[in-house]
Order: sequence, then structure tokens, then C-alpha cells
Amino acid sequence: MLRKRDKRQKYIEKIYRKVAMRIAKMSPEEIAETDFTIREEDLEQYVGKRIFLSDRLYDETPAGVVMGLAWTSMGGATLYIECQTIKPHPLDTTISHFLPTGVTPVTPDTSLTSSSSVSVASTPSTEAHAEDGNGVKEQKEQTGGGSVSVGHLTMTGQLGDVMKESIQIAYINARRWMQRLSFSQPLYDSLITSFNAMKAYSMSTPTKETVFNILETSDLHMHLPEGATPKDGPSAGCAITTALLSTALNRPIKQGLAMTGEISLNGKVLPVGGIKEKVMAARRAGINEIILPAENCRDVNVRL
Repeated sequence: MLRKRDKRQKYIEKIYRKVAMRIAKMSPEEIAETDFTIREEDLEQYVGKRIFLSDRLYDETPAGVVMGLAWTSMGGATLYIECQTIKPHPLDTTISHFLPTGVTPVTPDTSLTSSSSVSVASTPSTEAHAEDGNGVKEQKEQTGGGSVSVGHLTMTGQLGDVMKESIQIAYINARRWMQRLSFSQPLYDSLITSFNAMKAYSMSTPTKETVFNILETSDLHMHLPEGATPKDGPSAGCAITTALLSTALNRPIKQGLAMTGEISLNGKVLPVGGIKEKVMAARRAGINEIILPAENCRDVNVRL
């Protein structure tokens, strides 16, 4: 029974074929003068572009952006997760700074939400669904005095089913943790102190309820760059959850930090595969600190 060849062997054979074709078109004098050494920077010419590029998209990651670590057939790679509120964040002072007094920022039309959006409501029994002409579902929570819109989460980046499920689980965890953080008065005071230091004098201070209910009430867009590249798997759950919390609090995470780990519905971080390859990818990207699941520490000889 023949053993199935792995992809690395196929890539090596592909390089040999292309070099052989190149030699066949050359004269003996050209062959003698040519260096046929294949270097790392030459690989894309012979085997195609990498599935994931490890280049850092940000010198400094803003709020809502987290670097995850992925494992591919080509080895480890970095993977950015970007998350933003569609309407201006209540703690965001950057937009209003540049607007004349009395001008309201224009927000995108949420009807542009694609069919891959995930509608989330706080209580299933109080939901009412309506569908517009574009086939986009709107979800509203019925109250005594009318209806209040609740948040939608749109996902883009050519995501597989497992990754979409991971985003949904991360979203539930992030909402749960924001509810727990709402009991922290020192955290709210810290957020408001930073807001007051940066805001324009005409901006009103958001209430505690507005700040900590941002994931419940706001439309969010999550994107994984390199949209033409398929992405799947559960190992980005930890990074996705962190991106959601960073967006909700309007605070960037620590610079030079990457993470990997699957997250369960109860918030437990589960071990993942390809740790050594992911650590190497982080090093190539200039990352100096990595968060790993505790059970993966044995893969890199780390003792707790």
C-alpha cells in the first residue's frame, strides 16, 4: 500500500520540475554561469504565494485588533483579527474631534450586513424577527413602550464553518465577561478618566450602562485580513474573544503580543496543535510575548 505523500514533498517536486524546465531552455554556457540555489525569497516564484503571510499589518495595533497564530500546511503563520463597531464607539473621541460643533457623525447603513451576519439577542423569548427586501434579518427586543434594536455581528474573510462557530462562542463569552466587568466601578472610572482627557468639550460622558452594554446593543464587524485566503479551525477563539473585549472597552491590547487557543462555551481555554510552528511564526513577525493554553506548555518545554 502506497503511503500518501505530504504537501511538502509535492512542493519539492514542483521546484525540481521548474528548475529542470529552466535548465532545458538554457545553453551550456548559461548553465555553467547560473547559480541554481533556491533561497527563501525565491520560494513564491516556484511554489506560489504563502497561504498566510507573516508580515505585520500594524506597527501598533489599535483597539479591536489582535494578532492570533495559525497553523497551515506551510507551517506556522500570524493571523490578524480585526473587530470594530459600525457606529462610533461611545468612548471614541477621534471622530468628534474633527467635526464642527453641532455636526453628527454619519454612520454606515446597517442594511449592508451580508448574509453571513449573526443576529444576537439578549433573551430569545423576547425576540421578533423581520426581514427586509435585501434578505437581511433585523432583530428587535420588544418592550412595553416599543422596540429597541439589538446588536448584529457580521463576519468576513472567507471563514470556514468551524471558525464561524468559534466566533459565535467567543461573542457569547465576551458579552458574559462585559456583564461581569460592569460591576467594577474602578474600571469604569478609569475608562471615563481617559475619555475625559481626550474628548472635545462638547461631548457628553457615556453612562456606565452604555459602556458595558456595547456588545449587546451595537452592530459589530469582524474581519480576518487576506480575504481571498480560506481560514478555518477553532484555535483563534482566544484571540477573537480578546478582540471583542478590546473593541468593547475601546482599549488596545499590549503591543508585541500574540495568542492562540480554542475557547469553550464556558470560557475555558483549550489546547491546540502546531504550537512549535506557531511560536516560530511569532518570532519571524517580531513578537516577543505569546499567550498559550496551559496544557500546551509542555510542547515548548515551559513549566508552570
